[in-house]
Amino acid sequence: RTGAGPSMLEVARNFEAQLSGAGFETLLSCGADDCGEQIAAVCAQSAAHMRGLLHATELLINHGHLVEGREPQAIANELFSAA
Repeated sequence: RTGAGPSMLEVARNFEAQLSGAGFETLLSCGADDCGEQIAAVCAQSAAHMRGLLHATELLINHGHLVEGREPQAIANELFSAA
């Protein structure tokens, strides 16, 4: 406990319960010893996605063309929501 009121663990669990109740999904959950591989996988997946977005942006800006089937606004929206 950090003083009067709920503990940090209680606050975290209440926060998770509220998010879950609102329809959010837990993407990563781990204990003290087993997070390394899960975090590395999430980071690698996020980095690959960002590389794809940056490549599509580079094609649009530097070469004036799109990745086939991608609209400029959709690329911009995805890029800024990932940041």
